[in-house]
Amino acid sequence: NAMYSDEHKGDEYKRLEYLRLWESLQETAKKLGYKGDKKLDNVAVGGTKTFLELTDYRDDIAHWWTDTIDENFLSSVRNTINELIRRKYF
Repeated sequence: NAMYSDEHKGDEYKRLEYLRLWESLQETAKKLGYKGDKKLDNVAVGGTKTFLELTDYRDDIAHWWTDTIDENFLSSVRNTINELIRRKYF
C-alpha cells in the first residue's frame, strides 16, 4: 500500500508512509542480497538518495527532527525499492 502515494494525506500520514517504505527497503535489500554491502551505502540505486541518506532521513522522520517530510526522500525511497526489485526479476 505504501507504494501508492496519496497526495491528499497529511504530513503525519506521509511520515508513516516513509517509515513503512524504509522498512520495506531494508527487508528487500536483505532478501535480494544487498544488505551488508557497505559499498552500496554511498550509491544511489534507483532514486537520487543513497542507502545511507535514506537511513539517516529515517531517523530524522522517526524522531521528529524535521518539521515536514521532504517529498524528494519519499520519492527516492519508492524508486530505490522499485529498482532493486527490477534488477532482481527483470
